[in-house]
Amino acid sequence: MQKKNHVHVSDLVGLNRLATDVTLGLTDLAEGLHKNVASPSGIFGTAMQDRSSAIAALVYQSVRGVTRLTGDTSDTMLAQLVPSLNQSSSPEREAVLAALNGVLGDYLVLCPGNS
Repeated sequence: MQKKNHVHVSDLVGLNRLATDVTLGLTDLAEGLHKNVASPSGIFGTAMQDRSSAIAALVYQSVRGVTRLTGDTSDTMLAQLVPSLNQSSSPEREAVLAALNGVLGDYLVLCPGNS
């Protein structure tokens, strides 16, 4: 009889996707906050503020690019492991997945190998 595991590689794929999306969302939030704080008040904006806004936009764009690259690479590597491991599920794992998917969305259901 095969031991029932509570955590599968396919769960890590879903958690990786969730972490990537959360990081991208927080980056968007931070950039929006930064724009609101750094925006010139009134009509009198300076060239220095415009230049710093362009640098900040480049930094946020770079953070998004690195996040997507890291997430996609991790996703690809983990997804290649899923078919090679025949993992059976436990009732406890299924209950936790159902609760997490209800709260966070179907990140863990969409992964191949989850049953």
